[in-house]
Amino acid sequence: MKKNRILLTIAILSILTFIVVTNISYAKNTGDRIPVLMYHHIIKENNNNLETFENSSIISLEQFKREMGWLKENGYSTITTNDLYEFIVHKKALPPSPVLITFDDGYKSNIELAYPVLKENGQKAAIFVIGHAVEDASSASPIYHIFPFLNFYDMLNTTDVFEFHNHTYDLHKFENVKPKLVTSKKEEIIKDFQSYGKILNHESFSYPYGAYNNRTIKILKNFNYKTAFTTRPAYAYKNTDPYKIPRFGISSKTTMEEFIAIVSGQK
Repeated sequence: MKKNRILLTIAILSILTFIVVTNISYAKNTGDRIPVLMYHHIIKENNNNLETFENSSIISLEQFKREMGWLKENGYSTITTNDLYEFIVHKKALPPSPVLITFDDGYKSNIELAYPVLKENGQKAAIFVIGHAVEDASSASPIYHIFPFLNFYDMLNTTDVFEFHNHTYDLHKFENVKPKLVTSKKEEIIKDFQSYGKILNHESFSYPYGAYNNRTIKILKNFNYKTAFTTRPAYAYKNTDPYKIPRFGISSKTTMEEFIAIVSGQK
């Protein structure tokens, strides 16, 4: 009798375990909550040397390889900004386990280090570039930067992996301790968008420092932008405002367990 009870208990636990695992897998693959990841600069050094830069948004190539490798091994589909727009606005279906990978600023390391990893894995991503930085990097005598920016040649040769979008032409800075995009006059913002439009196509936008207001959104709409991304850590849903799309920032402090939780919809 006691033996039968033990067997019955084991059977019940097995069924419950199956249900829990099934539900977790289902939540991961339904595509009802879309993780958008935000990266910046990548270096070859390991995480111990990253402390030299005192900037957690800089990650190691090793970390990036691990994260992208995990996505590939676990059947995640990288999508485009337009895919996400169609999902939010027109409620179109996305591939299994969708994830949108983004980079802000437009550093050369995105081309030299991230591109080979993404290409090998068959993955794609979006880069939000600072217009004047790219324009300067493409000139005959570019200004020196500690972290070099990509140029037009880089962009032309990596469109099989990357899509490129606006991170302002020259408003990625602070004014009186506040992001310039929200402190500038309307005319100045319009001029900045016009300057960007002269050198690059625009369809999507990333708010510098995640700062925006109603005026910014109105200008984006007037320039026919379809989507805009913030730095608020949350998922994108079918009812998400396309001009307030949240993103999870991935930094050198992000553990593999945290990364998996984010992309699995468990954060």
